[in-house]
Amino acid sequence: MKNIRLNSLKVFIGLGMSILTNSLYSAVGVYLENNYGATLNYKVSQQKPEGERIGTNVRVFIGDINFIPELSIRATGTGSSYVSSYHDLNYILKDIKFQQALHSNDDAIIIIGSSYVGWNITYRWEKKGKVKSFEPTEFSKQPTQPTKEIAKEEPKTTVLVVTEEQRKEEDLMDLTTSDQRLNAIKNGALGKEYAKKATEVCSADYTQAEKLGKINLCSELKRNLIAPVYRVDSRAKKKGIVSPDLAPAIEDIKTSINSLHNALARYKSRGEAS
Repeated sequence: MKNIRLNSLKVFIGLGMSILTNSLYSAVGVYLENNYGATLNYKVSQQKPEGERIGTNVRVFIGDINFIPELSIRATGTGSSYVSSYHDLNYILKDIKFQQALHSNDDAIIIIGSSYVGWNITYRWEKKGKVKSFEPTEFSKQPTQPTKEIAKEEPKTTVLVVTEEQRKEEDLMDLTTSDQRLNAIKNGALGKEYAKKATEVCSADYTQAEKLGKINLCSELKRNLIAPVYRVDSRAKKKGIVSPDLAPAIEDIKTSINSLHNALARYKSRGEAS
């Protein structure tokens, strides 16, 4: 009987602590504001896979930070390259949740703007009581930027949204050895086509070619993979955003793979590689 009472007391205390903990942060609301210039879809739960629409110059309340399962967005315009998939914004929710203890009197506003490379996503804190949802008819009455006083308290953090392909390319260029870059390409960093070509170039036997004084195409590929470098886009620097321009370096690598793969075909036709 004593053990039963003790266990019941532990459960009661645990529930009490859980309720107390949630109550400390339950009032931190999260709003989504669309300044992108076009209607967007946003999704906060897998239970609504189709998501919900948010018009341009509209702000909506999406919930308490502790009870928002997820957040992702996509554009909806005809021909948009983003129509087929959502972009995950859960990292912003995690940051808001992490910071909420420092902003017990604030609500968080996630703002979707436009950028020359995609979306410009920011979030800021606004004092409770000043925050509310608004539709286009009210938009002209509502400030879209924080007041100077608020801006001083919490500077904006700018995040660029990039595609999965761009992320893979950035990861590739961050590698520092030829073997690392070759393995990344074989594993699909530049897509299936270049994975296949690079694998074929470096799986061939060049014994006969080397006897004839010709180059080992795999060794040549490795030298070419480590040579390209990338620069930081000057336009992004002016905006305070570091955005590497990978296109020239990536094109150099693809050109090298194509050239050496064509050379391999000639080697094989002459019996110089197998």
